[in-house]
Amino acid sequence: MVRKNLQEEVKRLFKTLNKTIVFVTHDIEEAFHMATRIVLLNKGTVEQEGTKEDLIFRPKNDYVASFFGTKQYGAYLNATKIKDVTIFENGEQFDNALPIIADENTLMDGIRLMTEFGVEKLNVFNSSNVFCGIFSLSCIYRHK
Repeated sequence: MVRKNLQEEVKRLFKTLNKTIVFVTHDIEEAFHMATRIVLLNKGTVEQEGTKEDLIFRPKNDYVASFFGTKQYGAYLNATKIKDVTIFENGEQFDNALPIIADENTLMDGIRLMTEFGVEKLNVFNSSNVFCGIFSLSCIYRHK
């Protein structure tokens, strides 16, 4: 819990100061959570730089592909928020038959909730309790 609070404080400082911060970590999930851009090094050489989606879905070489294999896809699902992939489409409406999830929850939270309720979609609301759209697995595929 302390580490998570520290991460949130660093992110808050980043937004407040509006400066670039270099954050070094060996924890992939932490990198996905903290960074807007990630640099993957191999023995001091930059293998690839980009967003978490770039590294997972568009690896530049075999080293990057093997480093960000299926194990790291779980880290991506745990670190990416539903609001980052949900796109509000014109005409999309709240569906009373679907469960509700907050846009601050992770993709993994959404997948768990869909599994728990046996549904393929979720209503998404923001912190102001405003309907933001419908989340489904296709949101993840469209976003990559």
